[in-house]
Amino acid sequence: MTLALYGTSLSYGYVYEDARLPQHPWGGWGTWVAATIESPTRSVTRLVWDLVGTATAFHPSAQRLASLLLHLFNGVLLWLIARRLPLSLIGAVVSTGLFLWHPAQIETVAAVAYRSELIVGTCVLLALWCAERGWLVASWCAAVSAIGGKEAGVIAVALVPLWASWRRLPAWTSTAWMVWTMACLPVLSMGLALVQAQHLPWMSPQQTVATLG
Repeated sequence: MTLALYGTSLSYGYVYEDARLPQHPWGGWGTWVAATIESPTRSVTRLVWDLVGTATAFHPSAQRLASLLLHLFNGVLLWLIARRLPLSLIGAVVSTGLFLWHPAQIETVAAVAYRSELIVGTCVLLALWCAERGWLVASWCAAVSAIGGKEAGVIAVALVPLWASWRRLPAWTSTAWMVWTMACLPVLSMGLALVQAQHLPWMSPQQTVATLG
């Protein structure tokens, strides 16, 4: 059903912000790691764009397919989380279907420039799923990685403990809360500073103006 709904978008070219994205060859892991250390925000978004683009000569259909597959993966993660909640099978199916097929998802999936939001969603859902399993280190890594999708992904490090508190997850002892908080303070400080600055550090000033304008 999801493939049928979004499949027609695979034949479209780049539109709006898509056309402004840089199309340069993959510079290798060393270059990416160095750029990520300097500016971690949107590093995962940039990585996916460069890897898929270099492998397919930046063909728009390939980039759109990558976004669609990521959306499907997010649906799988949501299904796994829903099955751990006190929901019936029908409730889990309906909630996953609403997530996959809701009209609000069209722009995020069909416009390549909005893949950053898909990546944030992936990291948040992974973090919640790992928290459900009691894998706190993996949950923290996934939550922090949300910043690699988009600056606003910094909220993930606060969302996970709130989820754990609501769910009363047994792995979240007072010690786990303290360690999580101490580990996330630097991340929150960096993320809030970047959001306040309202710029995209990995872009040139000209690209930033073009993207935000």
